[in-house]
Amino acid sequence: MYMDGDTLLVGEQGSGRIATLNDPQGRDHLTGSVPLVEGIARIGADLYVGDQQSDRVVVLNPDGSLRPFLQLQPVAGVEGVDGIYSDGKQLLVPDAARGRVLWVSTDGQVQRTVTGFVRPVSAWPLADGSVLIAEENGGRVSRVAPDGSKSVVATGIPLADEAATSGDRTYAVSITNGTLVDIGHGNLVSGFKEIQGLEIDHAGNPVASDRGAGKVILAVTSFRLLPQGAAPAAVAGDQAICIDLARGSGFAGAIELAPGKGYRVLKSPAGGNQGEVVADGSCSGDCMVGVKATSGTLTDTLWLRLRIT
Repeated sequence: MYMDGDTLLVGEQGSGRIATLNDPQGRDHLTGSVPLVEGIARIGADLYVGDQQSDRVVVLNPDGSLRPFLQLQPVAGVEGVDGIYSDGKQLLVPDAARGRVLWVSTDGQVQRTVTGFVRPVSAWPLADGSVLIAEENGGRVSRVAPDGSKSVVATGIPLADEAATSGDRTYAVSITNGTLVDIGHGNLVSGFKEIQGLEIDHAGNPVASDRGAGKVILAVTSFRLLPQGAAPAAVAGDQAICIDLARGSGFAGAIELAPGKGYRVLKSPAGGNQGEVVADGSCSGDCMVGVKATSGTLTDTLWLRLRIT
């Protein structure tokens, strides 16, 4: 999974397609497919996708074609590349079959290699230049410092498949236990059939995919604007549109709706769970409106399908 702007990209391993959630263009999927999606990342205009089936990384072009980027050396009987990430300048590529993580520049050259992991399957970059590594067969999360030294962040996470941070909280997933773990605080969500991907949205909420159940689950730790139904909402030009949200346990921050194209703010949620906007008359018929909510540095955007009557 990958937060691409306001859109959550989710790889579908069966079809090789990449689903788009909360997409401003209203798309259900990106054009094109990758045989076995394992990790998505972006640097500039290029969208990189890990193809575990061929143990490689490709660029998925806007027209759906694939451009080869990095070919690893497959190991017979062992699953290949897993959980690629970007620090904005280079790719972090877990060469899972060989127990190492590669730092790869945009010209496809390996700039740095750190070895000695027990099947690394994700590499989450931190602000200080460190990287969190989920070691699947080691059942742990490790940290690689900028100088290359390694330390263990957490153990006892059977088949640890992903690790990510949000503020001062670190999350990981356990395939064996079917849990999303808040390290240091216990299980945040349990009952996954086969938990796989993990991402953090712009509001700091962890999002996990359940491959076994074919769904994506967001754990609200801060706030989340609640999506509308599948059909466009029919509203008169001057009719108030309710914007509902959910809050995480203990989150009491004031939430404001920011002015934006296509709507005016009538009321912000502030300390509550509902705000109101109204279409500003700049669109007619069917249109998409992106309503943005903020609380400090946390943000969330809800794309509304409206039918102006």
